[in-house]
Amino acid sequence: MNGNSQQQHQQSQLQDRNIPQREQREQHQQAQLSDVTNQSTDSDEQQGTQSGEYQSTDYDEHQDTDSNGPVVLFDIPEGETDFYVTNATSHIDKILYDKLAWKDPEARFKTQHHRSTWDGYHRLYRKGDHAAPVGLIDRATRALGEEGYSVAVRESDVSGDRFNFGWNFEHSLRDYQVEAVSNTIEQGGGIISIPTGGGKTVVAMNLIQYVGQRAIVFVHTQELLYQWADRISDVLGVEPGVIGDDNWSEGPVTVATMQTLNNRGADLLEKDYGMAIFDECHVTSAAETMQSVGLSIEAEWRVGLSATPWRQTPGEEMEIEAVTGDTAAEIGAEQLIDEGHLARPEFEFVSLDGQRVGGYNDEYPDVVRSCIELEPTRNHAAARKAAELAEDDYRVFVSVNRIRQGRLIEYALSDDISDSEILNEVKRGEEEAHRQKEVLNAVSELDCVGDYNVEFLYSKDSTERRQEVLDAFQDGDIDILISTLLKEGVDIPEITAIVQAEGGKSKIEKLQRIGRALRPDTTRDHAKVVDFEDEGKYLADHYEIRMNNLKEYYGAYGPGDGYSENIEAVRNYLRDQGVEVEACKLTETDDGGVTIQLVDYLGGEKFQTFLSATRHAKGISYDGEKNHCDQNWIQSISA
Repeated sequence: MNGNSQQQHQQSQLQDRNIPQREQREQHQQAQLSDVTNQSTDSDEQQGTQSGEYQSTDYDEHQDTDSNGPVVLFDIPEGETDFYVTNATSHIDKILYDKLAWKDPEARFKTQHHRSTWDGYHRLYRKGDHAAPVGLIDRATRALGEEGYSVAVRESDVSGDRFNFGWNFEHSLRDYQVEAVSNTIEQGGGIISIPTGGGKTVVAMNLIQYVGQRAIVFVHTQELLYQWADRISDVLGVEPGVIGDDNWSEGPVTVATMQTLNNRGADLLEKDYGMAIFDECHVTSAAETMQSVGLSIEAEWRVGLSATPWRQTPGEEMEIEAVTGDTAAEIGAEQLIDEGHLARPEFEFVSLDGQRVGGYNDEYPDVVRSCIELEPTRNHAAARKAAELAEDDYRVFVSVNRIRQGRLIEYALSDDISDSEILNEVKRGEEEAHRQKEVLNAVSELDCVGDYNVEFLYSKDSTERRQEVLDAFQDGDIDILISTLLKEGVDIPEITAIVQAEGGKSKIEKLQRIGRALRPDTTRDHAKVVDFEDEGKYLADHYEIRMNNLKEYYGAYGPGDGYSENIEAVRNYLRDQGVEVEACKLTETDDGGVTIQLVDYLGGEKFQTFLSATRHAKGISYDGEKNHCDQNWIQSISA
């Protein structure tokens, strides 16, 4: 299919969805605003209010209304990325102040909370000027709608320079990709959640091509910077601008690292952008940077790309939506596996005989250091599984979070590293005698498993070395790749097996890593995923959380074929009651009942919600340790 016919086919796919065009949306907007604006202008003249001043008034029965109730006017002035409530009242302020907020679960540990100057909530609505970030307009509209209000929005034209992009993609978009594009266009932007390997980049480029305005794509890493630039050049047929890694150029589509723009200032951008795309927008560590950069740029279209709808903290997604708007499309991993677009994951959790466990008084960092990072039994098990998979012709990636663990596993897999070399490296900086002894044991008690072509990549490696190693792995010259780096967006389609050696409970990082191995392979219909049944303080709970996350995300393809019908019924009940289900361990008993046990901290209101859901249900009893769900009660809630 040539470029012109590809483009025509893409357009017909989208036109079949009957997507409203920009002009139609503007006409609808103007119809909403016409009466309200006239009445507001009359009111302003009577009160002597000057343009640009936002005043809060007390609600009364003469407030502008339509058939759906009193009308609240949101205004987005030129040059702003906040919306202002121009006819705010104390009641409207309270609604938005309460609804555009999320509770910080760590509030009790933070200084300002102890000083009683903070109630523990992060609030994104400012009562002082009656404003909030533009991406929260839909949330604000829903919150006000629940209280009987209607909303009209007045905004200036923030479209960008126009371009006629090409379309040189060798395949037609899949049905779910067409749906994601059309839903995003219909909503006017938002978050697109598609699992790793499901083609988020192609969806985003199709949006750029369809909208036809100058676009800027924000990324977190240098690897993503160049991956995006190459794809834009190939598919859209334009020379992209590149900002980051000592580059600064703008083009019809510009790719920029958020760190560079955050450090140098988005005001240095010279072009008018009509579309802003935020890749891997779920990254917790970059939330503040994303908001700082994203809200410093005006754009008609704001789109976030994510491999998972989850955030580490419930409610924190509001920080992302402040920049991008609501979720526009969400595709699940189970669907893509069913349809053959992702390989089937085969999970194995390795039991560890003899693993050290943390003591009663040990703090979490010490437990991770002793029982994961330097633990010889666990590191040997990780090296052994990697070797077994490599022997079976899998392309193996071993993920770690700590450099010393990566080097120890590499040492166990290679004869090229001497005992003295590894010992000197891992004990560097250790001054206390008992810690030096622990390092010595980490090396002396670690049994090696063979001599393989293995490489370890970590943050201090240069861009050139990273690319050299990745190229060698892709060419088959490396059997096993160990790294701290394979997180968001790094594209290594050759991976067919992953050994997750780092432990912990992070949802997003682990799903990202697993997703790297699930791109379909012509030689296999599956990918191997290895993890460990950690025991002891902190680590046993984290193992349960990892297991639950995988079952939740992959459904029937999760560990143990996902959840049983009884467990799924109880999970649905808890979720309907507002309980954070990922914090619970559910186990089916021999008689068909289900036990519920907390394995993660729930504070304040969340814990009260859990108590209410478990103590007030007739079919749930508590024995001082676990909640027991009666089989007959489970059947009644399943009916």
